[in-house]
Amino acid sequence: MESRFVVDSMLGKLARWLRILGYSTIYDPKLNDDGLIEKAKEGWILLTSDEELSGRAFRDGVKVIKIEHGDITSQLIQVFKTLNLTPKPEEARCSLCNGLLVEIDIDEAEKKGYNIPPTVQTVWECVECGHLYWKGSHWDNINRVVREINSRLVRSDS
Repeated sequence: MESRFVVDSMLGKLARWLRILGYSTIYDPKLNDDGLIEKAKEGWILLTSDEELSGRAFRDGVKVIKIEHGDITSQLIQVFKTLNLTPKPEEARCSLCNGLLVEIDIDEAEKKGYNIPPTVQTVWECVECGHLYWKGSHWDNINRVVREINSRLVRSDS
């Protein structure tokens, strides 16, 4: 079964990165502790930095990972190591709403009013919210984070 996550309100950046790295992730700052635990009971893995929520979720028998404080790369590595996962940026989801991304024609994107840089060859659209994505300057940062995660995961296996 594919790992999917429900993330508490303190870990919004982690939720966004998990989506970018190919994992379905619910992030709703309005979800209270009861709502988070209910989602986890439906098979979502709860990620929280809250000691009390972590303990309660564990007692309720749901899968929970207590996220340590630290930089985003360290948090991602903690999740990936704990669950024996790897980044899957080729399966990225919408970082805004978690929707699936589908490739669309550049002409179609431009008809929707987007000014696509001439060097862009591929555009993806979120099937839920319609947000468009392409490989811009931010892609270098994503690749750097993926390389660092993979490198640290390999070193920890040795």
